[in-house]
Amino acid sequence: MIFYLQGGYVPQEEARVSVLDRGFLFGDSIYEAIRSVDGKPVFYRDHLARLHHSAELLGFDLTGGTPDLRAIMRELLRRNGIEDSRMRIVVTRGTGGRDQISGFTPTWVVTIEPFATLPDEEYERGVAAVLVSVARTGVASLNPEIKSSNLLNNILARQEAVRKGAAEGVMLNPDGLLAEGAYSNLFWVDAAGILRTPSLEVGILPGVTRQKVIVAARAAGLAVAEDTAGPEALESAREILLTSTSWEVIPVTRWNGAVVGSGRRGEIAAMLRDRLRALYHEDEEDDA
Repeated sequence: MIFYLQGGYVPQEEARVSVLDRGFLFGDSIYEAIRSVDGKPVFYRDHLARLHHSAELLGFDLTGGTPDLRAIMRELLRRNGIEDSRMRIVVTRGTGGRDQISGFTPTWVVTIEPFATLPDEEYERGVAAVLVSVARTGVASLNPEIKSSNLLNNILARQEAVRKGAAEGVMLNPDGLLAEGAYSNLFWVDAAGILRTPSLEVGILPGVTRQKVIVAARAAGLAVAEDTAGPEALESAREILLTSTSWEVIPVTRWNGAVVGSGRRGEIAAMLRDRLRALYHEDEEDDA
């Protein structure tokens, strides 16, 4: 594949950053993962706004200018000859010594790979998820609005889930409230048919797909609540859903070893995935 690195396009095997880059040394970097559908990046402005918000919260100096990321992504699609992809924008603070505190020039990298969706049968069958012992990093330790490339917390949560035979691990916040999955946002449908998701106040990443699903659900007439709840709320859920750029909307049909609902994808999960996919083509940002 051809990647973008610091103003140029290079083959994947030649895309390297310095061993003194702060992203490599300290995980001092941020990222966004963006889908392209039919050759167009989707929800671009949402991702770009979150990228700049993350940079601001970390004190990255972007006064030297931001590359034209939309043009870069379209050029990567052209050079690699693909239309449906997953692209990852990574920005590090830059290269410098351990004790350097200013004067950095950010490093910009954009990678691309063909988008590989899960088989339709997996969306019908659903996946297993478990509660993990790894807690979501507390707000006082790391602002969850920063989409940091330092994902050790998430990696440990996913490893524990896999050891337990699950596809995803759901984390609690330090107060024992439902937060999010290791690589996904969490939703559930309660006994009254209300679609619920942990509130941002709990300390979760404000997922772009999460927000689009909330919008799609309300447009379909569903009641949606951003909630604070303990893990017991999932024990009586009619449906449990996970959302992400890569997974879109995938149902959890086995929670902590117990069957959820009918044990197959529910109506709300199916409807929300269809409506999310429709937004890919309705998004006015594509043609901006």
